[in-house]
Amino acid sequence: MYTLNRICSPSILLILFAATAARADEPEEPKPAPWVGAWRLASMERAGVKAPDSRPPSYFVVTKDTITGMSVEGEVLSLLSYRLDGAQTPAPITLTTEKPVPGETREAIIGVKEGKLLICYNLDTKGRPKDFVTSTEGNNDRLMLFVPAEDPREVITAIKNNSEKKWLAFQNEDGEFFNGPLVNERLTFIGRDGLLQSRYQLVMDLWFENGREEPPKVSSPEPFYKPKKKDPKNKIDAVKISEQKIRIVGDTVIETGRSVATRASQKEAVWDVRYTSVWGRYGKSEWQLMSEQQTNVK
Repeated sequence: MYTLNRICSPSILLILFAATAARADEPEEPKPAPWVGAWRLASMERAGVKAPDSRPPSYFVVTKDTITGMSVEGEVLSLLSYRLDGAQTPAPITLTTEKPVPGETREAIIGVKEGKLLICYNLDTKGRPKDFVTSTEGNNDRLMLFVPAEDPREVITAIKNNSEKKWLAFQNEDGEFFNGPLVNERLTFIGRDGLLQSRYQLVMDLWFENGREEPPKVSSPEPFYKPKKKDPKNKIDAVKISEQKIRIVGDTVIETGRSVATRASQKEAVWDVRYTSVWGRYGKSEWQLMSEQQTNVK
């Protein structure tokens, strides 16, 4: 029977003690400030009243020393550097613009309350606000309130990747893609023929276009749907996407663009359509195709 002394010899204990002591001497990584992350503009106030909607940056991505303002299309509209000017609460910071007009400075305060980011500054650079409030008494303070969000650049990259997979599935007549996690089970689809189809019907169409005889396993309350068989030899060689635009609208993404499919055996395009796709998701799941409408260009 092994005893504690036999298992933990003095040499082993010495090594363990040295390793623990070394870890204790290592400096801990400082925790990021609570405002570091991505935020979506929820409201803006000036002189005591809510400011009218204009075209300010809709998203702020805050790092430990910069603030990047972006549009709903992911375009960078502003870039600011900042430094903390003390350890008070609210936290005093000085903002310096790098884009669009380099060198302008603002004395501001920043903080996170109830999970929301607040930034207050004076447009005339006449002193620093003392609290997250504005008033009608002639001051020129601005108060911006943000809610947590994702970096819009990451969202747009995800939608581009999903859209590329979707058009590749159309090119390969791959019904399995539309039966997968990137397509919502309640998908509504209007193709270039103008017919409204459910996800189930679209999957079945693409399945039989590939010359298969047996239907895929698709859970659906609809009665069995078997489309007309098509010639599997008419293979599409390439699908080109152009004029793609992606816009984030809250928890939804709207994608528009143009899709042209070609086949080596013919000069004319197999299809040339403009499309509108709506993507959504629940919680932290994958972005899913919720609906799509295609319209023939010619």
